Amino acid sequence: MKTLVNQKEIVNSFITATENNSVALFQTLLDDNGVFEIQLSDLSDKDVSKIEFIKWFSNKLFSAEIKSIK
Repeated sequence: MKTLVNQKEIVNSFITATENNSVALFQTLLDDNGVFEIQLSDLSDKDVSKIEFIKWFSNKLFSAEIKSIK
């Protein structure tokens, strides 16, 4: 049986993961078989797997200072 969560819970979890640089929490939020879009350095977009997205997002998290999330 699949547990349903509402959008607000997902958004709050995403915010928490971002604020805490929690790659582990991101991994639980994303579907293993999902396709995710990232932006390349030439500003083009690319569809990637969960693993590739986590690597990309982790790099962004650790290379930028996040002052607030609204």
